Amino acid sequence: MTFLQLTQGRLEATSIGHQADEEAHVAALAAV
Repeated sequence: MTFLQLTQGRLEATSIGHQADEEAHVAALAAV
């Protein structure tokens, strides 16, 4: 793997994690 591929993979993983955090936050708001 090149450094660029590693960086891109990390950005994608961060994006997926952020999306999951937002979904959990929305679910928490809906449960209130």
